[in-house]
Amino acid sequence: MALRNRVKEHVTPESGPIIVHCSAGVGRTGTFIMLDMMMEMFKDEEQVDIFNNVNQLREQRINMVQTSDQYIFIYDALLEAIVCGDTAVPSDQFRNKFQILRKQPRGGGPSELMIQFIALRSLTPIVNPKECRDGRAAENRNKNRRSDDLPSDRARPFLMSPGDETSTNYINAAFINGYKQRDVYIATQAPLPNTVLDMWRLVYDYRISSVVMLNDMDDNDPTCPQYWPDSKQSVQHGVFLIQHVGETVDGHLITRTLRLQNTLKDNEAARMVKIFQLTGWPGDEKTPPSPCQTAMITLLSEVERWQQQTGNEPIVVHCIDGVERSGVFCTMGVACERVKVEQVVDVFQAVKTVRACRPSMVNNVVAYDCCHELVIEYLKGFDTYANFG
Repeated sequence: MALRNRVKEHVTPESGPIIVHCSAGVGRTGTFIMLDMMMEMFKDEEQVDIFNNVNQLREQRINMVQTSDQYIFIYDALLEAIVCGDTAVPSDQFRNKFQILRKQPRGGGPSELMIQFIALRSLTPIVNPKECRDGRAAENRNKNRRSDDLPSDRARPFLMSPGDETSTNYINAAFINGYKQRDVYIATQAPLPNTVLDMWRLVYDYRISSVVMLNDMDDNDPTCPQYWPDSKQSVQHGVFLIQHVGETVDGHLITRTLRLQNTLKDNEAARMVKIFQLTGWPGDEKTPPSPCQTAMITLLSEVERWQQQTGNEPIVVHCIDGVERSGVFCTMGVACERVKVEQVVDVFQAVKTVRACRPSMVNNVVAYDCCHELVIEYLKGFDTYANFG
């Protein structure tokens, strides 16, 4: 819809017809034209008629709006545009816009930020318990830190490598899409004592080179074991031998470099995996303190640099439950990626993206507010780099 709005900005009464094309000139082209037609219809009549107008469009060119997914997308995009409007903001205007969003009306009532957050609920898919059969299965129940928040079977990764006698293909995790690509992240819970092996199966099976850890270690919490070996040591979990190669500390960021070897495959080269741990975020705080926010931007940059060296396989992101802090980090990543591509900020769309795969992410307005603050922190460095360049 943002593209449609941008196009309309350049249309004048003197303009000729708008040329729209895609590969075949029917699927995406028809979808774009139908969105434009329905937005104009809503503006004039405060109603839409997608079914009949698609039929009329197909009378002019066969197969316009070619697939059911495109047809459903028209409904979703129109609902979002009508309910929420255009939430994209040029990056150089975002700081001022955020202050406006936060401002409480003089006569009382919710802020624009709260109104946006409430609107997100109507656009967030509702997961039916039947969609989470694997997580609810008897053999997998003890693999979940929380029984009331399970990944849907369609969104979760399936484990493939050998485990132990209690292993299944299940792990409490979900793929999260990025701005430009699908399945950029895998959000998962911190391993339980009985799922440490599953964490390493996940890392191995999906060729993970970057693990983002958003919680401190708590020696008083036996449900959160250390799943990597101490400095210069090694440990074996199932068929996987993990060796600690090196460690660096930079403020609130600890980076551990590990060597992962599948002992069943002697001829296979060992893989290098880095765990990027953010420290100093108190367990009872929903948002990170200011120094941690700066460290999260550094973390995002370090992960990106390492990913460029090792390939663009998914990034594993975990916190205690795999939802609250992981949702904030993934949202920040999606929003900042769009800043780099378009110099546009749209936190609303970023949250909608991560919620499409894990609906419970960014589930309170405090976390939603925090996502905006993190993008502002990112923009400080982005602007400095742009000015330097």
